Amino acid sequence: MQEWKLVRKYKGKLVLTPNGRRLVNSDAALWEYLSDRLAHPPAAAIGLVNAVVVRWLVKDALPSYDLRGKIMAEILTARGFAYDDGPITEREGRALVRDVIRTLECLNVLAKSEDVLSEDKKVTDSGREFLIEIQRKQHGRPS
Repeated sequence: MQEWKLVRKYKGKLVLTPNGRRLVNSDAALWEYLSDRLAHPPAAAIGLVNAVVVRWLVKDALPSYDLRGKIMAEILTARGFAYDDGPITEREGRALVRDVIRTLECLNVLAKSEDVLSEDKKVTDSGREFLIEIQRKQHGRPS
């Protein structure tokens, strides 16, 4: 939530930012804000990772845990993304996918699983709508 600028630390406590205060009582406004943040993160590489994972989930085609990192690393590399010291590795690709999945679990887009490595990631009904909204925003289509 700090990354989305909804809360910040103040004297050792988390407090709402002006954006957080504005959105806290409006589900529709919060939905709009969060879907926009996920559709358009500040870094282009993260935007691509988000777009790929969202597409996988909407199509119910999330690759097996063993393949996610390899596929993501290949996609990022093919699009010209790399680190200063070399290409994106399978391990780093897996971590990027895992971060998106954890974020979506925190937003209740995905039903939480006891097993973090579980192949079976179920999209909730409202979560599917949220993912489709993210796709609309990624492609510049109106809601």
